[in-house]
Amino acid sequence: MSRKIRVSKYCLENIMSIEQKVEQFARQIIELHGFRFNEGFSCLIPDKEPFPSNEGLFLWGFSQKRMRFETKVEKFHTSTRMKRMEQMLKLTEKEYKKLFSSVEAYLKSLKKLGFEEIGKGVNLFGRTKVYNVQADAKFFENKLVLLKEFEELSLDNPILDFAAKHSYFEVKDRDKLAWDSIFGGGTTKPSTKPSTKPSTKPSTKPSTKPSTKPSTKPSTKPSTKPSTKKSTGKSTGPSRTKAAAATTAAATT
Repeated sequence: MSRKIRVSKYCLENIMSIEQKVEQFARQIIELHGFRFNEGFSCLIPDKEPFPSNEGLFLWGFSQKRMRFETKVEKFHTSTRMKRMEQMLKLTEKEYKKLFSSVEAYLKSLKKLGFEEIGKGVNLFGRTKVYNVQADAKFFENKLVLLKEFEELSLDNPILDFAAKHSYFEVKDRDKLAWDSIFGGGTTKPSTKPSTKPSTKPSTKPSTKPSTKPSTKPSTKPSTKPSTKKSTGKSTGPSRTKAAAATTAAATT
């Protein structure tokens, strides 16, 4: 029994770790690429000023209660949303309803990644019924590459094409992926560069130049010049006086 308990605890820890990583991953997608949070934890194409940036077109949400990604396509066709699009982008209701085909294609792409249909379905814009989709975080535990494809789909999908066409939103940092930093080992690269450069330059230059110049110049000049002048001046003066004294003594005798 003890072994079974240990195994079950180990499995639970692994499940929680992947769920926490997926949650962190979802947050980074929103922050990195210029989307906005709403209702706690949802990825929105934000509305333009002067309208609140925490409102917009709903791409997906991450439920912290159920630990899963999920869509809410019903938010696309509320009367409030249609009025906002008319005020913000001067889109008529007829023009905005063309978004239906974009939403439909987006849902199909999510289902190809493993998302499953949920709910009773929504008659989007009064047309064909479509279904919301969801994917549990633990579904990706051994399929991390699918999360990378999910991020790429979040950055390039028909709904975003519709937004870009009407100058509504442009994705930021397309060349960077949140997936790389969390699942791809992208956080290890920046740590290598700062460690090499500072260690070489400061160690060589200060040690060589100050040690040579002070030791040579002061030692040579003071020792030679004072010794020659003093020895010659004093030795010649006394020899002349002695010779003069000798000559005077000889003359007197």
